[in-house]
Amino acid sequence: MITDLILKSLISENAAAATPVVPVGNIYFDRAQQPSGLSGFPYMLVFCEETAREVRGQVQPGNTLVTYTLTCQIFTAQGMPGSSGDQVVDMAAAVRALEDLLNFLPPNEPWNYVTGFLHCLKKSGESGKDPELYLGKDVYNPTNEWTLLVLE
Repeated sequence: MITDLILKSLISENAAAATPVVPVGNIYFDRAQQPSGLSGFPYMLVFCEETAREVRGQVQPGNTLVTYTLTCQIFTAQGMPGSSGDQVVDMAAAVRALEDLLNFLPPNEPWNYVTGFLHCLKKSGESGKDPELYLGKDVYNPTNEWTLLVLE
């Protein structure tokens, strides 16, 4: 499925980044596992879904424009390993690293495993704070969405 290729491409992009968003082993799809102490932070929960499909011309490979929504939610905890000591700074750094990965993908070129990749556009972003504490620590969880256009 193309959604799997998009998610695999995101992991590859994160692994190759000068400043990864989160450790590669801390990227989860659809449902994160419970972190084991503060060492399980930061982590990222990723969702990818097809939101529109438009056939251009005859039905054949490469003639269908498909729109996907990629949603990334990053979880940071106060006092997590490698943190700056300021949780807002850590959360903002993770969001900036994610934006650096996705906002500057070259359009109309294959993206890692996605051969019909056309464009990635930032859709929305909002900061958030988990209402529950984890081990007595605040957890921030900003959510950001991108629209991906792919020819299939």
